[in-house]
Amino acid sequence: MNVIVNIGFRYTQTETTSEAFAEPFATIFPDPTRPDVLLSTRLPAQFIEQTEDYNEFLPSIAARLNITDELVARASYSQSLTRPNLADLNPGINTAPELRLSDLSGSSGNPDLDPFVSDNIDLS
Repeated sequence: MNVIVNIGFRYTQTETTSEAFAEPFATIFPDPTRPDVLLSTRLPAQFIEQTEDYNEFLPSIAARLNITDELVARASYSQSLTRPNLADLNPGINTAPELRLSDLSGSSGNPDLDPFVSDNIDLS
């Protein structure tokens, strides 16, 4: 029986800069003639920029054991990294032009999102 082992790593260094124009709310108040509607005023569009960086060390190891000429056992461990979608990093906020209490909704990204690091194990 012989054993073969492979060991390695991946180092990743990432810097992202998220940019957007946003019109922040200056005031929000109820419409006296329409109880379901909120009126608002907005400030002039403002440029938003945010830079984040991160570094990750991702190890891996794989081993193969030849038990017989026809039987092989394998085992491996690794870490992998998945980055957020670029649209999810958008720092701007989007809302409907008219705010209705029955349908308040909006969307925004989050430039502070970190990557997802997973631990992967394989046995065969």
